[in-house]
Amino acid sequence: MNELDHNEALQLFSRHAFQSDKPNDDFVELTEHALRYAGGLPLALTVLGSDLYGRDIYHWKSALEKYKRIPEKNIHEKLKISYDGLEESEKNIFLDIACFFKGQNVEYVTKILDSCGFFPDIGIKVLIDKSLITIESKIGLVMHDLLQDMGREIVRQESPKEPGKRSRLWFHEDVRYVLEENMGTNKIEGILVELPKRDLISLSSKTFKKMKRLRLFISRNACFSGNA
Repeated sequence: MNELDHNEALQLFSRHAFQSDKPNDDFVELTEHALRYAGGLPLALTVLGSDLYGRDIYHWKSALEKYKRIPEKNIHEKLKISYDGLEESEKNIFLDIACFFKGQNVEYVTKILDSCGFFPDIGIKVLIDKSLITIESKIGLVMHDLLQDMGREIVRQESPKEPGKRSRLWFHEDVRYVLEENMGTNKIEGILVELPKRDLISLSSKTFKKMKRLRLFISRNACFSGNA
């Protein structure tokens, strides 16, 4: 990933943190700390600047103290600070987009998320303000690959070895294993079935029995067969 030089990084960060090309006088020193922690990475500069915009100096110091503890090369952890500051419904919206809805029509996704009780009209705006997503008319919901990877890693870490105990499933091998081997649990909230090629998945009467919290089931190219 290309890194910006100091002047380029300062300008990009300032545009998001101050809506200006340079920092406010009281924040010059803290801005230098932020630039060092972001490591010249455009996405980190954008996300961190957006997260700090409008915050007071005490919030800046607290946020930058968290950055100080993160290894220099760990971009996911740097980006996760912005995610950690979200409300619970906003976190759910972010994770649903990362796992299921990147590139999808905004109105379509808003209706689904609204039915889940996540207040997407507010939540999506918050994610945009924090530079975690953007909206493009011809593409729909846009999320940087690194942010999508971060979101999916958050979900994977819920249960690294047992996919049936994660909140969301999207990887075709995990989906097939959980559905065909009846390994679902009440942790699962959403499943996206998107196979490498159109194929058959065998279901039984017990497949969904334990998935009491399942709210999303999206099949894009699978066929299903069942048995009692």
